[in-house]
Amino acid sequence: MITDIEAALEARLLTLSGETIAWWGRPFSPTKGQAYITAQIAARAASPMGVGASSPELWQGTLQLLVAHPMNEGPKPARIRAEAVRDHFPRGLTLVQGAARVIIETRSIQPAYAAIDWNNYPVLIGWFAEEIPA
Repeated sequence: MITDIEAALEARLLTLSGETIAWWGRPFSPTKGQAYITAQIAARAASPMGVGASSPELWQGTLQLLVAHPMNEGPKPARIRAEAVRDHFPRGLTLVQGAARVIIETRSIQPAYAAIDWNNYPVLIGWFAEEIPA
């Protein structure tokens, strides 16, 4: 089930035009002066939606995105990109992949921070996923 959830969120992120995405667990080396986004499932938990060992589960979690923008351009372009990333996951958006129906529940931009050559904005996308009955 988690594989379907991750695939649904990844497919949505890939529709973001013109972004370089660094996926968690895959090799990536940032290029100085080129913006990028890191993506990973930061939290997830499942609970049964019924009684019995074969009842479907309700999953809840957070997709953590980090919008990294070249520092020499200042914080405003980084904030605009972070807002565009957040808005790409509107509340109530439903993504279907395999046995999962993923629904976007919350989205927020966390406080920015600077790191060497980058202005960074964490974007958190809260989701829940219902297991589609077979």
